[in-house]
Amino acid sequence: MTIQPKALSSKEHLVPLTLYQLTPRTNCGDCGLASCLAFATHVVKGEISVDKCPYLDPQVRENVRAKVASQLGEGFGLKKEDFQIALDYLFEELRKLGLDDCARRCGLTVEVRYGERGLILPFLNFKVWVTEHDLRIVDSEVTLDPWEKIFCLNYLIRKHGRPSGEWVGLESIPGSMSKARNIRVYCEQPLGDLISGRMQEFTEQVKSLGAKLIKEESADLCLQFDIFPELSIRILFWDAQPEEGFEARVKFLFDRNVLEIIDLESLWFACQKLTDRIMSVAKSGGNV
Repeated sequence: MTIQPKALSSKEHLVPLTLYQLTPRTNCGDCGLASCLAFATHVVKGEISVDKCPYLDPQVRENVRAKVASQLGEGFGLKKEDFQIALDYLFEELRKLGLDDCARRCGLTVEVRYGERGLILPFLNFKVWVTEHDLRIVDSEVTLDPWEKIFCLNYLIRKHGRPSGEWVGLESIPGSMSKARNIRVYCEQPLGDLISGRMQEFTEQVKSLGAKLIKEESADLCLQFDIFPELSIRILFWDAQPEEGFEARVKFLFDRNVLEIIDLESLWFACQKLTDRIMSVAKSGGNV
């Protein structure tokens, strides 16, 4: 799979998340790192060459190489990264609100562990210990990357509503059309290609992700992934029907009140993260 060239803005700095969106996002490890996000972060910091990813189009690599060289010459990437600036800001917001307020709005409980006050935030298959200064996964060697930490903090700080119980496509939510197009291109279409002609095998492989099987939706398969306690994403899958001229199709659904629970950028991140996990598990034969 070769990623086609994409123009990089000459006016904006290249940040890890932008480069990440240009990668295959399969976490194949061919670059020598554990994930495409780790690869993007190291490239922007000048720690490894963009050429380490064999799946980027040569023009993309050339553009990124020039951009990174220019940025490093300006000192960008050698100083505190964008994500660290964001983390510092979010922790300050968390301290202003207080753990008790966050716990109340999110249906969680403040407790004392490891000699400090914090709360346990369920996140996908993990439990995250959150204090006013740090986040870490409980009883696991797995670590949260900076973008996952930002995502968790955004949920705790921004959540102010409750799910409605009504499931809709993102295009049905006002102000979300651009992200709905991104989800269609970068999430739904790649997953549709992945499942085409292998629905039964795929269903077995994704069981390890802990998704709930939903039967009331009119699709060949409907899986609900609980990202946080009150933030879930449903994904509908239809297998290809060549004899009737239908290609495999995938559709992401969200609670109609989702933007009262998480901001739009964070929701887009959740869709990308979930797509990455599904594709990685399916390609590894069902191993998380």
